[in-house]
Amino acid sequence: MLAEADDIDMLVTGLPVSQFNDSERKTAVEKMMTGVHQVTTARSVAVKKTLVVPQPIGGFLDYVRTNKVDVEDSRILVIDPGFFSVDWVVINDGNLQKQSSGTSLSASSVVLEQCAISIAQAHGAKVSVEVLENAFRTGKNSIKVLGKQIDFGNFLHDAVKMVVPSVLDSMQKSIRNEYGEPDEVLLIGGGAQFFEQAVKSVFNRVSVNLPAEPVCSNARGFLIMANAVVNNE
Repeated sequence: MLAEADDIDMLVTGLPVSQFNDSERKTAVEKMMTGVHQVTTARSVAVKKTLVVPQPIGGFLDYVRTNKVDVEDSRILVIDPGFFSVDWVVINDGNLQKQSSGTSLSASSVVLEQCAISIAQAHGAKVSVEVLENAFRTGKNSIKVLGKQIDFGNFLHDAVKMVVPSVLDSMQKSIRNEYGEPDEVLLIGGGAQFFEQAVKSVFNRVSVNLPAEPVCSNARGFLIMANAVVNNE
């Protein structure tokens, strides 16, 4: 409906890596998305074809196209911290390495939940994850608790320190089992800022790249993929 089109030639969407590897779930999403959808009582939209991919692939394509990156003989780790999951994929010489890719549920929502718990313990009042997420996304440094503005930066910093290291530890183990350290790291997704410093610390021997507006990286890459398929590129 937001695209203001009655016919969609190609719809591209992403799944967390662990769900993408479930062929039945992937097929179910393709079937659900394809076909005629009644988006309002007076309007329907027809989706002709659906392509489901591992979610971080979108950000990878956006990065490669935008920066004209040569992926030949390169091993790129793409980390995508979303709200409910953190996904990572390894692209080796342009090919997805399934064995080195994975999903963790210790994502942005868990960081914000821990932050809310710490604020409640300190100030004796509950704070919703939604309020914290909205403040973070709009660039605010404080929220109102019991009628007073409090700076939540330190609480968020401590929450990141509690949650993120275990995710990166699992990630390192999965990628080292195959090929060792990556040549470079790409950090995308809405939770990229939560993970940025920790990722740079863990992968301190290679470049860690964040695109402009990392929250939109996958969507931009999905559009690149959709155009390529439709135009037989």
